[in-house]
Parts: sequence; C-alpha cells; structure tokens
Amino acid sequence: MIRKKDMMFYINEDHIFNEIDFDPKTVYPLHYLTAGIRMVIQESFQDAFIWVEAHISNGRVRGGHFYCELTDHNDKDKVISKIKGIIWKDYYQSLREKFQKAQSELIECLDSDSVTSKNVKLFLYCQVNYSPIHGLSLYIYDIRPNVSENAIEMKRKSILKKLEKRGVLENNKKIIAPHIIRRMGLITSPNSAAYSDFVKTVQQSDFGFSIQFYPVSVQGEKSEKEIVGALTFLEEQDLDVVCLIRGGGSQVDLAWLDNEAIALKIADYSLPVWVGIGHEIDKGVLDVVSNRDFKTPTAVADEIIHGVKTFYHTLEVKQKELIKTIRQVSDFYKTTLQALSEKVQFMFPEKVKQFHQVVHHLDQQTTAHKFQNLLNSKKVLLAEKEKQWSALNPVRVLKRGYSVAKTQNGEYIKSIGQINVNDILITHFHDGRTQSVLKEKTIYNEK
Repeated sequence: MIRKKDMMFYINEDHIFNEIDFDPKTVYPLHYLTAGIRMVIQESFQDAFIWVEAHISNGRVRGGHFYCELTDHNDKDKVISKIKGIIWKDYYQSLREKFQKAQSELIECLDSDSVTSKNVKLFLYCQVNYSPIHGLSLYIYDIRPNVSENAIEMKRKSILKKLEKRGVLENNKKIIAPHIIRRMGLITSPNSAAYSDFVKTVQQSDFGFSIQFYPVSVQGEKSEKEIVGALTFLEEQDLDVVCLIRGGGSQVDLAWLDNEAIALKIADYSLPVWVGIGHEIDKGVLDVVSNRDFKTPTAVADEIIHGVKTFYHTLEVKQKELIKTIRQVSDFYKTTLQALSEKVQFMFPEKVKQFHQVVHHLDQQTTAHKFQNLLNSKKVLLAEKEKQWSALNPVRVLKRGYSVAKTQNGEYIKSIGQINVNDILITHFHDGRTQSVLKEKTIYNEK
C-alpha cells in the first residue's frame, strides 16, 4: 500500500543548471508514480460526480461503448484544453433511446465521427477517472444542452457584430419585394407543422400561387450546409421571394439558426428573404439580417396573401373610378353634341336634311352589301352539306360492294339475333335485290 507521506517529491532549483546528483535509492518505478497520481486525483474528487461544460468531437463506437474527445475553446476557437470522454455501453444505449424518444438533436452527438459546433457547448454529467494504463478520462453518464441564455445571446451578438463590421447587415432589407408575390421558394423541414401551416394557408386562398419547396433540417449539425445549399439553388430560379420558416422550439433548438454562414448568405442574396421563425419575444440573427421577419410561418403566408388582396382591391377601386369618370365624360360630350346638333339644325336646316339623306343612302348600301355577303356564305355552307349528304347516300355505299339485308317485314337486319332458320331474307344491291331462305346460322361469341 502506498502511503501519502511516502509520495514526497522535491525540486531542487539548484539542480536545474548544475550537475544533478544521482542516487538509485531516489528512483521510483513508473507504476509507483502513476499510483501516486491516481491517489491524488481520487482524494481531490473523492469519486464525486460533477457537471462539465465542453464540446464533443471525434466520437466513435467500439464494442458498444462510446469514446470521444472533450474540448474547450477560447474566443478565437483555439483548443485550450482536451481530455478523453467515455460513455459505457449501458449508459450509451440509455442516452440514445432517451434522445430518440424526445427527437432531440443531441442524438447526433452520439454518432461516430460526431463533432459539435464550436458555438454549441454541452453539459456533461461526469466522473473523473485516472487509469495507470489509459491515463486521465471522464466517464459520462448524462448529457444536457447548454440552455444558458447568456451563452446564446453572446453568440448572437457576436455574429451580428461581425455582420455590422462588414457592412452587410442591412443588405437584404434594401431589396424591394414585388407588390404581388406569386412565385415563392420555401425552405423548411418536410412533414413539419411549419410546412403544413404555410402551405395550407396559401392553398386556401383564392389565388394561384407557385411554391418551390426545398426540404432541409432546421436544427442540428446538418442545418447550416442544407440551408445554405437551398438558398444557393433557389437563387437561380424565377422567384419573387424566398421564405425560410420553422415552428417554435426551445432556445437551444432555435439557436441553430443563429448561424453566421446562413446570415452571410442572406446578406449577399439577390432575392428578398422573408423569415418566419417561432420566436416568442426576442429576435434571432436571421430575423435581423432578412428582408422581413415574422413571428410564425402562418404570418408569412398571410402577408403574401394580404399583398395580393390589397392589389386586387386597389384595382377594383381604380376600375370603378375609371368607369365613373368615363361616364361623366361621356355624358358631358353627349350633352355638348346634342346642343351643337340642335344649333346646327337651327342654323343650317337644308344642309342637315341633305346630310340625313346621304346617311340613309349609305346605310341602305351597307345593309344590301351585308345581306349579299351573308347569302354567299350560306351558299358555300349549303354546298358543303350537299357534298356530305351525297357521300352518305346508300346507293353510293352499295356501289362500293356493300349490300343491305332486310326481314320479310322490311326491318333492317343489324344482328343475327333478329332472324332464325327458315326465315325469308331480302338482300338489296345497288342494281337489284334477291330473296332467300336462311338454312343455317352461326353465332360468334363476343368477348
């Protein structure tokens, strides 16, 4: 057994630059040293469980156990500390089941090659362990998201400060969106409430909108790459606006959209981007940098519909005003012309009489010309009908090699079911007819 009093190590500063005396009695075996380190660690932490804030990286699963690296970073994203992390098999399976049931993005932290974002730290419930063989590590028993409002707010302010410093914070707001939006791009998670609410609201309107949907993850490690890719694709399409929406969620869930790469893409975008994210009170990075922001996905759809309704209402008002103006102008000139007509008739009665005679003559000529044209068109139509009737003449049909059979009563035979054996048949040809007796009949089976 190693006693603490035996674990006394001294540094003689005089030996740093002078010759060091060697005494074999002062040499410690390595296992003796590692045992001492283990004793110090155990006495310091006394097998206590502690919460640690860190990033997870280089995750891998071996034999059902999860091994990773826990790191911490400074303001310049430089790693300032690192230690091994281990989640034993039973705890690993339990955590995965818990995250899957809750549909938590934390499930991604437990995948092989997992790397949490540098802007997202986790709370890890750990126990410090030192092994003389494997070194220092932390045994992890639980994982919680870092829900610190200060951390999220600091990250948000940091991104906005960078955008403001680059002079791009207001770029997308300067783009003027069309008064009537008919073609829109939609970026959100498929089969989500946000998607359903938006599309349902648009489809229930009385207007024909075109929606080009691009499915993405709105939280998790994949969200940045997928949303930037969606914006890149939709920018090349013939659209009036691009809508980026998601429903409500926890601060941690919504914090995934406080993303510098997505914000820079929107700031440098050629189309207006309308954002509808389910924030309760505060505004996220994308709300600030986008062309317009709304509290919910439905509010985005309502605004688009409202714009079209407002435009059509304005058209109706202008149409009524125009009709009213035309009527007023028409009534004015009608009255003026009536007064001028009466004045002319009073001053030049003979001229007016001659004018009416000329108009009457022209009217008669015009009527006669119209009647002649109508008569000619009817003649042409009649000739066409005559050709059609001539082509359908039964005699012409019979001359082409056909014949027509009748019963003795003069009924045309259209089906073999109309006649029986020993019935008298009368057959007509184009140049005569015959009378015969049916000796045999065969019925074809119809399929």
